[in-house]
Amino acid sequence: MKQAERDIKELVIEAIRGDKKSQKGLYDHFAPKMLALCYRYLDNKQDVFDVFQEGFLKVLSNLDQLKDMDAVEWWMKKIFVNEALQFIRKQRQFNMISDFDTITNVLDTHANNALSKMAVDEISKLIKQLPEGRRLILNLYIIEGYSHNEIAEMLGISVSTSKSQLHDARNFLKLRITGRG
Repeated sequence: MKQAERDIKELVIEAIRGDKKSQKGLYDHFAPKMLALCYRYLDNKQDVFDVFQEGFLKVLSNLDQLKDMDAVEWWMKKIFVNEALQFIRKQRQFNMISDFDTITNVLDTHANNALSKMAVDEISKLIKQLPEGRRLILNLYIIEGYSHNEIAEMLGISVSTSKSQLHDARNFLKLRITGRG
């Protein structure tokens, strides 16, 4: 086991016991990743920080429920994604900041050539044009790595709806990027 992994486990154990320095250590270690995750789901900076704060409060108050110390980051990530989804459901606002490496892997070669010529702002504008459901599923599947079964369960939709929405989102982006849509 690496020293960093041991340190994280020790921080978790001490944080569960209520040690404020350990809780702060967990926050300092995971805050940048969790904040970036929140930004992928929300556009408004204040909304991002609200979800981020709620997520960390939930993490710290539920640390004793963590069953696998080796999966602390995955466990936290799941909490933050759920917090973001709950916020979106309440606010009905959604804006995804794309992960271009991941999007590039999804699109075909022809679209990749056009994609490489596009500016970050242009890609973001295209993704913002997707209907909310398609953006959400694109983000959950491609960026976060959830399976269609997990997405269906989280959103209360069928697996086939998740697959269909992702297919439609990909096609929309391919057409727009290649100038055919």
